[in-house]
Amino acid sequence: MHALVHGRPATLLAQSRTPETRDAVARALSGIASLAVRGQLGEIDALSPEALTRAPPDVLLADIDLGSAAHLAALETLVEALHATTSVVVAAEPAGMEPVRRLIRLGIADLVPLPMVPAALIEAVQAALAATRRRGGGHADAERGMVIAFLKAGGGVGATTLAVEAAAALATGRGERAETCLMDLDLQFGAAALRLDIDHPTSLIELPDLSRRFDGTLLRGAVAHHASGIDLLPAPSSMHPVEAVSAETAQALVSVAAQEYRHVLIDLPPSWSVWTRAVLASADGIVLVLRPDVPSVRMARRQLDTLAAEGCGAVPLMVVANGTGSGPFATGVPLADIARALGRPVAHAIPRADRAFGAAADRGVPLSRVRGGRRAAAKVAAMIRDAVALARAGGQP
Repeated sequence: MHALVHGRPATLLAQSRTPETRDAVARALSGIASLAVRGQLGEIDALSPEALTRAPPDVLLADIDLGSAAHLAALETLVEALHATTSVVVAAEPAGMEPVRRLIRLGIADLVPLPMVPAALIEAVQAALAATRRRGGGHADAERGMVIAFLKAGGGVGATTLAVEAAAALATGRGERAETCLMDLDLQFGAAALRLDIDHPTSLIELPDLSRRFDGTLLRGAVAHHASGIDLLPAPSSMHPVEAVSAETAQALVSVAAQEYRHVLIDLPPSWSVWTRAVLASADGIVLVLRPDVPSVRMARRQLDTLAAEGCGAVPLMVVANGTGSGPFATGVPLADIARALGRPVAHAIPRADRAFGAAADRGVPLSRVRGGRRAAAKVAAMIRDAVALARAGGQP
């Protein structure tokens, strides 16, 4: 293993409270080439933020007591001072959920439990170095990821399910695995975490003031990682008013996500607000999901009219009918009639597969992994590929 940051040897400052931890860190990291490790024995509040900002390390390893208010306050001061240059890894004895959530809000790159396990420390340091490389501009100069927003034509149309399946299709597509982030921003009824069987403490509500300090390290530390390859920022576990989020917060979140991930899929609430408009306006593409019934078609028409009135009419948009049948099983409004009512074609029709969708949700796996789900999964994969292509082209189907 080696550690280079922009072509130079990486630096790590390891603050340890005991000689035993200091020695364990030195032994664990001795096998990483091009990593200069400097140790400091003592408490974290003995570190000077001013001195560190003059010569910031690439990684700071902080050995703290999560039950100490003084340690947490000193850590917060250091993170604030070094956030532009340094990734922070915390080493600590196991603690309750609340201190861990506070670390997530601070944007800590990783948490390594004490007593020290060498493999865990090495993995955390490698991840922190990768975050420092991105922070230093290597990732920011890369092509911006595609942002696709899922807009609902009313409740119960299955937009969340399609967003989850679309994210899984992007994350497990052929060739190099895509970096895909799914953000469930439905603050009241978001269910993406339930669909993936994820119990995760951090949502948009728990993140800090994004307009003041927010970067890719904080986002990647806040998301949940699913086995399918999806990074999920879930909805809150309790209901919050839509106005709990500002437009500035939403824009900062989308901007950072697009810098960090190749594909960013956003599940929005059905209701409009200042911040949902900001998200839609900044998206590269919109997927409008409806059911093939009269109330949903009427709501889709209202959504299209509102998009135009709010200045979002130029964002490439794809209409998707979810839960359709064929032949003798066809029910509801015909697709041709939906197209006439909306003034644009239905680009994709996702067939009903209630049993397969239910089985996938019960197991927390993509639709393609359950019996009877492959046909619908293939339809969703084709849909999201076309949505991304449409967004890149900047046109309409």
